[in-house]
Amino acid sequence: MSFICSATINVGPGETIQDALDIAEDGDIVLVASGIYAGNLLIESGITLLSEDGAENTIIDASGFTNGIVVGSDDEIDGYVDGIEINGFEIIG
Repeated sequence: MSFICSATINVGPGETIQDALDIAEDGDIVLVASGIYAGNLLIESGITLLSEDGAENTIIDASGFTNGIVVGSDDEIDGYVDGIEINGFEIIG
């Protein structure tokens, strides 16, 4: 028998989503409060990225970046990481 323990990592105003993604492990939930979050995101593990209040209130501003969200690793961006779910964001830029 195996157990999967997942954590919920909360991101609030003044914090970065990327900092939460960097410590997240497979199965974790990164829960983001309403606001505008500048930067692009690199997702390297099978996490759930979820906004508290939906896309109209939770914005990733990737202005100046080629991509808003990149899936893969620093060494090899292959566009595939098993188990990712992203829900409730507007991406601009």
